[in-house]
Amino acid sequence: MNSDRDAQEDGLAPRKAVAALRDLPEYDLTPQEALDVADIVAARTKRFRFPQRLEDDFQAFNRASSRNARIILAAITLLSFASAALWAPVLLGSAPSSSGFVLAMELLVVTPLFAVVLWLLWKRGERDSTEWLMLGAYCIEMLVIETMRHHSDASGFPVDPSVGVLVPIAVILMARPRFGRSLMLLGAFAVITVSQAWIWKEAANPHAASSWIIKWMLPALVVLASASNKLALRRQWAAALLLRVMAHRDPLTGLPNRRALEKHYEAMGRAMARGSRTGRMVLAIIDLDHFKKVNDLQGHEYGDGVLIEIAVALSGFARRPLDMAARMGGEEFALLLYDCDEEAGRQRLSSLLETVSGLQIENRGATLGIITVSIGAAVVLPDARLSDAYRAADEALYRVKDSGRNNYELVRL
Repeated sequence: MNSDRDAQEDGLAPRKAVAALRDLPEYDLTPQEALDVADIVAARTKRFRFPQRLEDDFQAFNRASSRNARIILAAITLLSFASAALWAPVLLGSAPSSSGFVLAMELLVVTPLFAVVLWLLWKRGERDSTEWLMLGAYCIEMLVIETMRHHSDASGFPVDPSVGVLVPIAVILMARPRFGRSLMLLGAFAVITVSQAWIWKEAANPHAASSWIIKWMLPALVVLASASNKLALRRQWAAALLLRVMAHRDPLTGLPNRRALEKHYEAMGRAMARGSRTGRMVLAIIDLDHFKKVNDLQGHEYGDGVLIEIAVALSGFARRPLDMAARMGGEEFALLLYDCDEEAGRQRLSSLLETVSGLQIENRGATLGIITVSIGAAVVLPDARLSDAYRAADEALYRVKDSGRNNYELVRL
């Protein structure tokens, strides 16, 4: 029997994609999802949005990866406004910067608002609702800044009109909201600046024309740059996702590989141990009889087709959510049955033998002239180690092959 005991790592991934692997959940992609993700990685599509399930996880990944930057930005905003009464007179030398109106806006509106935002980002930064509240707070901040600026202008202490543009730029670059929400923030900025200019009857100032150009052009350029970075991040995330899926999948049959089986076995054992001390699992090792003769007499391409057909048949016996069929390597497969006792295990294994024989796949080198399998299996308790279960099943498999093949043996560990 040929068995690949160690799954190989793909060492060619970009550094960022490899780092992103640690933050990705386990996936069992559907064929269509796999195609969509592969198209995004290869830039074969103009639509870079993932299928909805993956899109939600990508956005969650984006919020988690930008959490620290969002916290820092909110903290800087909070400290700046909370301490403005101390530093503004020194830097600006203007009375209105410390007047009652401006001070009230700073201390009674922006400071408590961003204290709440900072707390939410710290405690619940992974939630989509927190991102919406954060963006709403920055819209209020932009409104306050524009109001304070016009108040200072009306009091005879003009402030550069481009000062408010720092808010949307900082949010788009550091907080990294969704592209659509970045556009919404930019739209809110435009509405606020135009409406405030109309309310305060802002007079045209030819000397400030360049400031107005900066005020409108710079955020637009930042949004475009952000969109480009988001596309690159999506492709990196998609590549990392494919790497993770491939690391746990057999490329020929599409079944989970040995590494995936090991992880799943541990998870199943923990789940059963929490639920019931009497529950059992069945680990079966399935080996194709005389498979070397298939490759020698009918070619490796035909042999690959045989493996694929057996994998499809085996998948039919692992339809329950916690069951798993896996390819261990070469012509060896495994079947892990969750919450399965000895009697049910014998029924399933007997049915599997009949199913494989019933496929009538030609094997010129076999006595029966068709593909058959030998099965060794062990019934184990949830706390049994995989190595012990595998050894017991493997020993049973060898006894089956020594006694004539095309049969099964089930032992109790």
